[in-house]
Amino acid sequence: MNSMRQSLVFRPKLLLIGSILIGISLLVLWVILPDRHLVYTVETGQRLEQVVFSPDGQLLATSADKGDIFLWNAADGTARGRLSGHKGRSALAFSPDGTLLVSASVDGTIRLWDAAHHTLRATLWTYPPPPGRAFIEHYADGSSQPVQERFMSVAFSPDGQLIFAGGTGERVLVFNAALGAFQRFVYVEKPPQVNLYSWIRSIAINRAGNVLLLQDSTQVQLFQLPSLQHIMNINRTTVPGLALNTGWAVFDTATPHLTIFYYAVGGLGRSTVSTMHDVVSTEGRLIKAADPVPVDAHFRPPSTATSFAVRPDARMVAWGGGFEPDYAWGIFNWLMDTRIIVWRLDAAQPTFYRGHHEEVSSLVFSPDGQLLASVSRDTTLRVWRVSE
Repeated sequence: MNSMRQSLVFRPKLLLIGSILIGISLLVLWVILPDRHLVYTVETGQRLEQVVFSPDGQLLATSADKGDIFLWNAADGTARGRLSGHKGRSALAFSPDGTLLVSASVDGTIRLWDAAHHTLRATLWTYPPPPGRAFIEHYADGSSQPVQERFMSVAFSPDGQLIFAGGTGERVLVFNAALGAFQRFVYVEKPPQVNLYSWIRSIAINRAGNVLLLQDSTQVQLFQLPSLQHIMNINRTTVPGLALNTGWAVFDTATPHLTIFYYAVGGLGRSTVSTMHDVVSTEGRLIKAADPVPVDAHFRPPSTATSFAVRPDARMVAWGGGFEPDYAWGIFNWLMDTRIIVWRLDAAQPTFYRGHHEEVSSLVFSPDGQLLASVSRDTTLRVWRVSE
């Protein structure tokens, strides 16, 4: 009788222990086995900050925190070249024909490279800058002094003639790409009663090439091209709950409309501005502002997202997570938060890609939308096959 009681007590314990061991085994397999979406992984030995595809989808360029820029064959990850000279991470952009690569760095310099021969074509901006062109910081006590400008974003115009670069200087620098020469500054408008610096986090140009979009810490500003006349601002007044300080609002410029994906209170949203002729009159007067549209009320983007990308057809978005070790249950958060979340906007639930072990710094879809490239501070470049 006593042995029967002991057996009845012991078996539930065995079941519990067995369930725990099975769970641990499944977790280990989940971590070790490669994700089915993963095409390849490249170990670079340096913490990576940004990744971009060439316009034909044949090349990938990545920037590292130590300043190096690596070029890769997008199909298999074979090394194609290494560009050295910067002393910190860089924002990158290929010219529309893929022959040039521009890098704008936090070291205060901007360089133009020959993408095919892996050589420096021109240094567009130096630090210290030429006399009279330094960014002057003004303080509350009335004093001012020149400060180093750290560049965070860069873009080519669709015709390849102009280069735009921005960062911590609350202005955008415009260059002639063919001549490698500085042209002018475009200063951003700082909203009243806002104490944040207007750092230029993202630069984009619509497909028609007549609207320049600048995202700073608080708003999106639209400028007409080529005149660079200010058109309008999109901020919390026009889009309630807009939270651009997350740093991953992205502009979809693949369609004739200007669609801004943003993170707002309650989830992902998008705000569509009609084509240039519908937005402003010939005199530049604002006719119609942007209307916020929630993408999905049931799926909320992760609060730890550190990177964001929109597929060229605007039918799919992707987030990259960041490792936040201060959280309780740190190992489980680490496993969850370094995943990549890929969501087709007409699907009920997203898909999760796993493999990175630290913050996912940058994501980009290939021009044909079939691949997704990601880089991380775990020093790896990973390329994924996108499933519909």
